[in-house]
This record gives sequence, C-alpha cells and structure tokens, in this order.
Amino acid sequence: MQASTPSERCALVVNPAAGNGKTGRFLKQFEEELSQTLGDYRLFETRGPGEATAMTKEALGDGYTRIVCAGGDGTCYEVVNGFFADGQPINPCASLAILPLGTANDFRKTVGLPKGRSAIPHLASPVVRPIDVGRVTFAGEGTEAKAIYFLNAVHIGLGGEVARRVEAAQRKWLGGFLTFLGAVIAARFTYRPVSMAVTLPNESIEAPFLEIIAANGRYDGGGMRFAPDAKLDDGLLDIVLIGDVGLGASLWNLPRLYRGTIARHPKVRHTRTARMAVASSGKVLVSPDGELAGALPVTVEVLPGALRLVMPVES
Repeated sequence: MQASTPSERCALVVNPAAGNGKTGRFLKQFEEELSQTLGDYRLFETRGPGEATAMTKEALGDGYTRIVCAGGDGTCYEVVNGFFADGQPINPCASLAILPLGTANDFRKTVGLPKGRSAIPHLASPVVRPIDVGRVTFAGEGTEAKAIYFLNAVHIGLGGEVARRVEAAQRKWLGGFLTFLGAVIAARFTYRPVSMAVTLPNESIEAPFLEIIAANGRYDGGGMRFAPDAKLDDGLLDIVLIGDVGLGASLWNLPRLYRGTIARHPKVRHTRTARMAVASSGKVLVSPDGELAGALPVTVEVLPGALRLVMPVES
C-alpha cells in the first residue's frame, strides 16, 4: 500500500452522518488502513451543515496540503467551498482527495474513483490533476453578492425544487438513485416551466424553461447524465436548456436522463460556454451539487484549473 510523501500534510474532513451514519462506522473499521495510507493525518469531524467548509479553511490555513473528503457529494461540495476565499484558492498548491462514502457519489464516476474501501489506496496517489471548478454568484440584496463553488453541476428551476424536497424529506436511506428519482417525479407533478432570461456570450434567450443545468462533471442526481461528454479540464461548462416540456413528456423521457441522450429531445438544447447569466421575475431555486443555495438571479462561470484533484493511481 502506498503512503503519501513525507512532504504532504494530510487532513481528513469527515461527515460521520453521511450515508445515514455508514461513513462514521466505516472510518472506525478502517482507521488503521487509513493511517497506513495517509500517515500522521489530522482528523476533522463535522457535526452540522457548513462545518466541512470551515474545517477545510482551517486545515489549509494550518498548512495541510492534501485535504481528504470522506462522505458524499454534499460533503464534497462543502469541502470544495472551503478551498476558496475572496474568489481565490487559499493555497493553490493544495490538493483534494475524495473517499466516496455518502448516499450520492456522482462526482467519483466522472473521475473513475471506486467507492468505499477500494478508494483508500488512491488517497495517497501521486497523480494530481488541475481541474475546473464552477462558481455561482448570487446577486443578493443591494450590492451584496454571494459566491458558491461547485464541482459537478448547478441546476436552476426543477432541480432546485428537487433539492428542496430531498432536504425536507431526509429520505436518503433509499440510496442516491431512488432518493433523487422519487424527488424528481414528485416535484414534476407540481412544478411548471418558468420564464427565464439566459445571457450567453453571443446571444440572449428569454423563454419558459423547465430547468437549466450548467455541468462540469458527467453524472448527477443519483446517476443521471445530463452532460455525458463534459470534461473537467476544458475550461467550459456544458449548458443544458430544457424548455417548456409537459408533464407527460417529462416522465416519458426520464430514461433519457440516465442514458445520456436527453439533448436529443426537440425542446432541449445543449451548448458550451465559460459564463452564463440567468434571471427571472419569479422565484426560481438554484441547486449546486445537489444542495439548496438560493434563488435567481445568478451568474454561473467556470474557473479553469482552479483545483488540484488527486486522481486514481491508474490514471
């Protein structure tokens, strides 16, 4: 088993409640194996929302250079936000390693990282790759703006309502696939397309949209593939604009989301861009990486090569 280099200082940021408590039990069971792999690491255990972000900032401020995130995509989302302050990386030389143990582990599929114990040896991988990070800037009240960072994708519209329902129901014991599929179906029965104004570098569009997605990764929502050809290092976001699709058509075309063929629907458009602005006169929820973060208006942009990601050894 490969241990990290002596120059690396490793911090393990853990959400023990992730995966309905499985993460906490897993780490106790494989504590010795983690020590053999990471060396003398420092453990940070979260106890509530937002703590992973604060703990990551603390670890980076204390000079830790490899941050290991143990949990699901929600924990990873918080950890990634801890890498940035005032719009810049806290330590551009630091790297992120992922130990996928939560309910939803979609991002690891894009990376090619296994789940659970099989991922432990990869935490000390010498293969580190700069990848893009997405940033959502909320207009806020007055001149105040709030920036949120994401690895995988941001959903505007239906996806925001899905995130609200998942957060309220707290039924993640069903697993990522059933949790998000159930929330999508339930939300679609009440949610209707909303008029949104989309500004891209070369055009502006105002029309009813069921959902707008800006994807950095290929998988989302428990295995859905809104952007099957997305790349983590191309300096672009894959934009999926889902128009005024009716209820029946939405349910009939659900399999396309998992097959990665939704862009073939006549009311769906796919494009790539580094920046997009979205606004609406109504309240439209915004969900980066499956989390509920706010409402329109927002600006979505890509930060090329902004994060150093630890890749599987065979990459």
